[in-house]
Amino acid sequence: MYVTTQDYWVIPGEPHLGKITESEEIWEPYEAEDLIIEQIMEGYWPKDGIFYAIDTLNEYDVPVDAQDVLDWDLLSDFMDTIENVDDINIDDLYAAAGVTKPQNRRK
Repeated sequence: MYVTTQDYWVIPGEPHLGKITESEEIWEPYEAEDLIIEQIMEGYWPKDGIFYAIDTLNEYDVPVDAQDVLDWDLLSDFMDTIENVDDINIDDLYAAAGVTKPQNRRK
């Protein structure tokens, strides 16, 4: 994941008005889902669903809202049933998150 930025003049030909910076996050397919699942497997479980990715170009922390990429309600219900984090099966975790066929993508 990385973030690209581009500066635009507020009004072309009027530099005294300043610039606007537009940013865009660039993700590989399924990268966000895998990042969230990896962090859960490492024991990080934020109740608000905000995980953090690192921008590979600038090394900034970029917040990722799990509700935007996963079935957060189903995943939260699944995590509430787990008593010990060491008992989590990664395939069950992917299934609870609504991510299909993760075994074809994992390293």
